[in-house]
Amino acid sequence: MAQIENLKTKQKFKKTEAGEIPVEWEVASLGSICEVIGGSTPSTGEKKYWDGEILWATPTDITKLKGNAIASTEKKITEEGLANCAAKVLPVGSILLTSRATIGACAINTKPMATNQGFASLICGDNVYNWYIFYKIISLKDELERLANGSTFKEVSKSSIRMKEVALPPCSEQKKIAEILLTIDSAIEKISQLIEKKKELKKGLMQELLTGKRRVKVGSMKYEVGGKFKKTEIGEISDRWEIIKLENILTLNYGDGLPEEKRKAGVYPVYGSNGVIGYHDTALVKGPGIIVGRKGTIGSVEWSENDFWPIDTTYYTSTDKEKVNLRWLYYQLQILKLNKLNTATGIPGLNREVALNSSVPYPPILEQKKIAEILSDIDADIEQEVSEKEKMKQLKKGLMQVLLTGKVRVKI
Repeated sequence: MAQIENLKTKQKFKKTEAGEIPVEWEVASLGSICEVIGGSTPSTGEKKYWDGEILWATPTDITKLKGNAIASTEKKITEEGLANCAAKVLPVGSILLTSRATIGACAINTKPMATNQGFASLICGDNVYNWYIFYKIISLKDELERLANGSTFKEVSKSSIRMKEVALPPCSEQKKIAEILLTIDSAIEKISQLIEKKKELKKGLMQELLTGKRRVKVGSMKYEVGGKFKKTEIGEISDRWEIIKLENILTLNYGDGLPEEKRKAGVYPVYGSNGVIGYHDTALVKGPGIIVGRKGTIGSVEWSENDFWPIDTTYYTSTDKEKVNLRWLYYQLQILKLNKLNTATGIPGLNREVALNSSVPYPPILEQKKIAEILSDIDADIEQEVSEKEKMKQLKKGLMQVLLTGKVRVKI
């Protein structure tokens, strides 16, 4: 990111309604530099208004995006549907800004599209760079939420958005600022894609390794396809493996309640059925260990490398270490789909006896260890990428704070 090297910090500032900004910058209301447009929904009872060729965005289309640009929508409307509602087709390069329920999420459209009424979209005028305004709006998300009103759901009005004043550097500087932030976003997206690919690799490899379709070579870290198989009640597995019930290789122990008000600041993670929910100064179980969701998010499988406290909505496991590699068991439980074993009529619940009656493929202990090592290496690789992504996100956050306020300037 060579652009970051072209930053400068020695500047003169002036106080304005938008805060302290460089003397060369201006302050403008969004309504004076952008056209702010709402959306609308054609009658859902008229089939002739729907399934046409006009892209029609809802806030969900924006919030589920993995990037900053939107090129498709879940629903489309017809020309007649557009003509019979207040929606307008936004030109390419508009900023689709959600203004209702989810406030402040935005994306730039790469194809013409209309929106529903949950938007206050912006069409930028002359000498205003849309990507600069895009990042400026992201930085104003908290302020937009404070401007929102409504009892059923919160909504920020188009008039409030029009009146919102923003710091506006010269257009050439707007483009440089946006270029830097877009470069970082591109790097973050590439890391995200790499993480997803590695997760898919792990998912496929888990299915093969944990059923014996891909065997490991004990004595090396390599694995290979092949070998003989046998048919069993849970599918084809390696002919050198057994089928065994969970009750024969592990115990599911009840966790113990620990309300939030009784927790004391500490380093030991407290696990609920959906993962870590806090920390405490005392551990209930010595790590490493496996935590299984018992109530609520049933069948979830968590790993704690260190000592931990599982609360009463969970089970924790204990095993014979001479017969079972704990890390292998962790991966085996993940593909077992314990969440399908709900026996409760109200809040989902995982019955211990039902879970322990489940059968799994059971390889020799040395092979368990090798399988666990391979999958753990992939997990470590994914964790490293996740850490790198978080660093990039923090870098972007810091740069937005200084670039969009002029505290640090770009060289034009």
